[in-house]
Amino acid sequence: AMASGDVDVGYVGIAPVLSSIAKGVPVKVISAAQTEGSGIVVASDSGIDDVSDLEGKKIATPGEASIQHMLLTYYLEQNGMLIDDLKVSAMKVPSMNDALKTGKIDGMITFEPYVTIAEKNGAKVLAGSQDILPDHPCCVVVASDKFIEKHPNETQKILKIHENATDFINSNTDEAAGLLPSDIISDVEVEKVSMSSFPFISGLNDSYKQDVMDFMDLEVDLGILKKPLSEEDIFWQGS
Repeated sequence: AMASGDVDVGYVGIAPVLSSIAKGVPVKVISAAQTEGSGIVVASDSGIDDVSDLEGKKIATPGEASIQHMLLTYYLEQNGMLIDDLKVSAMKVPSMNDALKTGKIDGMITFEPYVTIAEKNGAKVLAGSQDILPDHPCCVVVASDKFIEKHPNETQKILKIHENATDFINSNTDEAAGLLPSDIISDVEVEKVSMSSFPFISGLNDSYKQDVMDFMDLEVDLGILKKPLSEEDIFWQGS
C-alpha cells in the first residue's frame, strides 16, 4: 500500500518492514513502537511441555514474513531443530485461539493480546518472545519515502504525537486499555494485563538502531533475508 501511495504512515512489525525494504519498497522506519510482545502458546492437552515436544505438531504462525515466524525459526534452531520438523501453517491471528480450542492446531506463535487471551482460555505459554530473543524489536512506525520527502514537518508532528501517546500509555496503562474500541477489545481486563507485559517505546536512539541491525543480521543468518541492509536503507536520517 505504501509502494502504491495508498498509505503514507503505518505501524507494522519490523520483519515485514525489512523484507519490504530488501525488495525495494521505498519506506523508512521513523520510530520504534514496542519490543517483545509475542509468545508460543500450546493447548493444555497437547502433550507439549518442552521445545522438543513440538516435533510433528501442528503449529500456526501469522505467515512466513511475520516476526513470529522468524522467532519460531530461531527458537527451534537454538534448540537443534528446524522449522520443517513441525507442521507449520499460516493463519489469521484472530482465528488462532478458536483453532487451538477446537483442536485444529496444537499450538501457535502469536502476538499480544492473543497470548493473554489464550492463557485466560486455559492454554499455556511455552515460551515468551522475551525468553527467545530478549529486547528484540517488534513493531515500528514507518513512512513512505515520498511522504517524508514532501512532508518533513508533518512527519515530525506524527513522531511527536506517537511520543505523546507512548508516554500516556506507559503512565496510564489501565486507562489506555479502557479507551480502546470495544469492537477491537472484547475484554478490557485482559487487555490491561496484555499491555503491561511488554514495553511501548518511541524514538530511534543508537541502542535501538543496533538492536534492529542485530535482528536484521539474524534474519540473514536464518536465510530470511538474502543480504544485509544498511542503516541508511532502514532508518529515516531525520528522525
